[in-house]
Amino acid sequence: MSEKQSHIVKSIWNKLTARTDQQKLMKDIDEVRSSFDVIINFKRAHIQCYKKAIGLLLPVIEQKKNSIKQLTDEIDKLKKQSTDAEVNAEKVSNELKKAGTTEEEIEQNPEYSNWVTVYMDLQSTIEKNNTNVIKRKEELNSISDDIETYKLHISKLHRSLDNIMKEQSEIAEDM
Repeated sequence: MSEKQSHIVKSIWNKLTARTDQQKLMKDIDEVRSSFDVIINFKRAHIQCYKKAIGLLLPVIEQKKNSIKQLTDEIDKLKKQSTDAEVNAEKVSNELKKAGTTEEEIEQNPEYSNWVTVYMDLQSTIEKNNTNVIKRKEELNSISDDIETYKLHISKLHRSLDNIMKEQSEIAEDM
């Protein structure tokens, strides 16, 4: 028997025993499963990306919180120093007024001018620090919002993943 005749006999035999259809069906099922597996792996990878992003943002949140606390503590310290400088400037002013010094002479007094300058510098630093606190809080809120968004995406991906896995099983059973 020639090779061509052998192949024809084998094909006829497979048809009679339904092996070809069964093999084709198994191949189709494997292809469908494989396609679903690609989608499942993609979604799992996507979930991992969001989890990594959250993991990277958590230390940034702690850093921002620590920065806000440090700035707030410094502002409190500066406010106390500012109050002290204001009290000292007023004290010098009152002493000079008792001695009969005019307002113009008080303003030109080196000790009084020094306390006023210290007070103004401290107020300026307090304002800068307050601006920085506001900026850090806005950054913190933005990062927190991003994390919440990522958590929502993770939840959606998990639901989608569950649905796809269920669909994969149902289609495999139907085939």
